[in-house]
Amino acid sequence: MKGVSPVVAVVIMVAVAIMLTVFVSSWVMENISKQTGTSPDCSVHTQYIIDSAKFKSSNNQTRVVAINKGEESIYGFSLQIENGTDMQTITGITESPATNSSSRLGKGRSVFITYTSIGNYNRTLGLTMTELKVMNTGCPEVFEETETIDQIT
Repeated sequence: MKGVSPVVAVVIMVAVAIMLTVFVSSWVMENISKQTGTSPDCSVHTQYIIDSAKFKSSNNQTRVVAINKGEESIYGFSLQIENGTDMQTITGITESPATNSSSRLGKGRSVFITYTSIGNYNRTLGLTMTELKVMNTGCPEVFEETETIDQIT
């Protein structure tokens, strides 16, 4: 009786090892995606722009329009306002349409983000803001920023 040659045995062992590696890595990536609610490569497929950013001093409102330009659906927006000396991250915003992990903003859709400042510190920060960032929970690695903020009285 003849056995399998050593070369064929090595080729079979390498093929089995490669198949196991592919299986295990795909299983791990799927579990990461399920646990975090985002795909591991969300930053590759996530892109959005700030269409407009305005601060209206008469009612202390910051209004931002963001448009999803990427393949990945996004949700859970927040703002970060800077004026050169101070920075504030704001999560207490209003979104229209409202987004969350089960109601995401798809490609080509816009979200209107509104934040009403309360108190003199926040009003002053709004009046003097020089940079505004829009961040999202769906893919926190990706944010969009603008230095073009229209001041409306």
